[in-house]
Amino acid sequence: MPEKNLLIIIKSAPYTTLDYYEGTRTAAGLIEHKLRILYTGDGVYAATRASDKKLTGQFLSDLPDLGVELYADVDSMRDRGIANIELAPFIMPADASKVTELAANAEASLVF
Repeated sequence: MPEKNLLIIIKSAPYTTLDYYEGTRTAAGLIEHKLRILYTGDGVYAATRASDKKLTGQFLSDLPDLGVELYADVDSMRDRGIANIELAPFIMPADASKVTELAANAEASLVF
């Protein structure tokens, strides 16, 4: 199967549902594709160093080594009072133009 450009969007807070976990687990199963993960809305809480990563830590530590790019929407971060310094070290801040680029380049998106 040819490689596809995929975007996983995690917009669910890590403390209300398991959607953020399912999004991360799904990413681990799609590593044969060009994969990017975008944390937006309340999902940016999962992108912080302080978030509980008991369920996702195993996946998150492996994904960057496998070429998966992880981003957090800076507008969502700003709305929630989260600074760039609070992001986990493997997650990059994404401004509005980067978010638009990620969405435009995706052949398919999965929202959690």
